[in-house]
Amino acid sequence: MVLNRRPSSFGSRFKHDRNALPAEATVSAQPVTEADLAPLQPIMQTYPRRMGAVGRARVRNLRVTFKAQMRSSATAPWMPAMAAQYEFFERPARLFHMNAGRAGLPFDIFHRYVDGAATFLVRFAGLLPEVDKYGTAITNDETVTLIGLTAVSRSRQSPTT
Repeated sequence: MVLNRRPSSFGSRFKHDRNALPAEATVSAQPVTEADLAPLQPIMQTYPRRMGAVGRARVRNLRVTFKAQMRSSATAPWMPAMAAQYEFFERPARLFHMNAGRAGLPFDIFHRYVDGAATFLVRFAGLLPEVDKYGTAITNDETVTLIGLTAVSRSRQSPTT
């Protein structure tokens, strides 16, 4: 779609932000240890353990692309979607872009968490605003998704001299 190529499109903004963030190595030689998890709240320790992170190399950033089906309620029709997400842990950042559609009508979704501030935006047909959230509440919500993994990534790195 031509609208997705304009500078103000979510796709263009997503690519711009992704390219502006550091493209460092995706893993560190240092493995995650139980000592890394110790300062975290017990509930935050559970997820890295279940995911098998202990003993494995630290993740510094990652990219996930996926197809999904979503709906706005338990009775709403399913909506097919394509998404891409980037997580950066050295300098905490999260970028998420999704294209979805319902009844042949397109929706464009963009989550952005960079420099300690988050936004959540949804546009109908890439033009008409449906959701425009920013400020403390959405920043707190987006921060929760990074906090545990960022803490594990940073907590036991060797000091540089």
